Amino acid sequence: MHFQKVTHKPMNYLPWVVLTCMILFFRPDVFAKEIPSAQNGVIDLRNWNFDEDGPVDLKGTWSFYWEHFLDQQDIDKVRPSTMINSPGMWRQGELDGESIPRIGYGTMRLKVLLGDRPHNLMLNIPAIMTSYELDVNGKTKAQRGIIGRTEILSEPQFGLQTPIIFSDTSVLDIIVRVSDFDRGSGGILHAITLGKMEDILFANQLQAILEWFLVGILFFCFVYHLGLYLMRPKDDFFLFFALFCLAFVFRLLTRGHKFLFDIFPLEWWMLFNRIEFISFIILPALYLIYFNSLFKNSINQTFLKFFLYFVGLQVLATLLMPSYWHSYILPYYQAIGFFVGSYTLYVSWMLTTKGNKIAQIFFVGHLILLFGIIHDILHFNFIVRSVELLGYLSIVFILIQIYALAKTSTTAFAKAENLSVSLNEQVYEQTEQLKKANLIKGKLLSVISHD
Repeated sequence: MHFQKVTHKPMNYLPWVVLTCMILFFRPDVFAKEIPSAQNGVIDLRNWNFDEDGPVDLKGTWSFYWEHFLDQQDIDKVRPSTMINSPGMWRQGELDGESIPRIGYGTMRLKVLLGDRPHNLMLNIPAIMTSYELDVNGKTKAQRGIIGRTEILSEPQFGLQTPIIFSDTSVLDIIVRVSDFDRGSGGILHAITLGKMEDILFANQLQAILEWFLVGILFFCFVYHLGLYLMRPKDDFFLFFALFCLAFVFRLLTRGHKFLFDIFPLEWWMLFNRIEFISFIILPALYLIYFNSLFKNSINQTFLKFFLYFVGLQVLATLLMPSYWHSYILPYYQAIGFFVGSYTLYVSWMLTTKGNKIAQIFFVGHLILLFGIIHDILHFNFIVRSVELLGYLSIVFILIQIYALAKTSTTAFAKAENLSVSLNEQVYEQTEQLKKANLIKGKLLSVISHD
């Protein structure tokens, strides 16, 4: 009796490990203390210890006064129009049974109840769309741009601010006057954070270092792969990948801390605002071109041409249409990003089933990227209260792409080297055979001559 040896292919646990890590990062508050939430314009932090528990996000429902610019002296004389979520956009709220308009102005208010009355508190104020003034207990602590009741009277501006709060009372009355006639996303898009001064500054410095680090990696990838393309123009996928990295650089510089808006004068605001949207629009297109170039014609060519024409029209519209127009079509861009991520995941899986080892690497990368796309779509629509993951997961995705490209180049060089060795061996064998033939020929001629 003969027994056939059964070999078990080892299971690849890497995707499951990556997925588990993403789930934990997706919910960073799994093991954290329960964070208080604002209710009807009041958040109770009397049991919150800033020394032990750290900073706290002022999330929840804030009082909202539509089409009013109010300060502490007159705000109690006016009844709130409604309650809106922070972080959130006021257009997601309702006023008299209807959605609040996308563009306009208003005042947001939150009362913070403190316990031990710490004196070294600081607010971390992210980008508020698109101009605002923030008061604490009747004193203006932060301002970006110029608020106004019309588009002509207002000027938009982005930028992070961290004002220090010196309070001798147990209540902080935070009032934010906001106007938005440029983005159609009025409101506090990222939660305002309250904490000790050293904690806020450390977190901001760490975040800034991380963002510049990611920008540096992507810019290096752009220069490196552009150099590879210039040395070998036949491999045009290097060029497309370099452009993909460059578009991501601009995307990162106009998100998060929005460094471009801080570095350049206010007159450049509109230009960088359009660059932010254009970089978001062209990223899926550049990646499809790159993917199709690397895996020759793996993308349906009719679909690819149609998609590129569509993206071109959207870029043209972005340059010509008012800025707030993007708030209407942003959900469609998000759907397109999800579709492209799903489609390339499917194509890479089909190539994997055909034994393409490079496609196996791409499949893992696409799985990570698709997770980031889904998460950030839910995050930007305020369905999931977490942090933006796509920027960080995209770096992981790009590093996987770099590894795949390096493996592709190494494989090509190895084939060329093997071919060269094989040719040298054939030439050597033919030379030896020719020597033997000449030797036999010489002996034969010698015998004939002797006879």
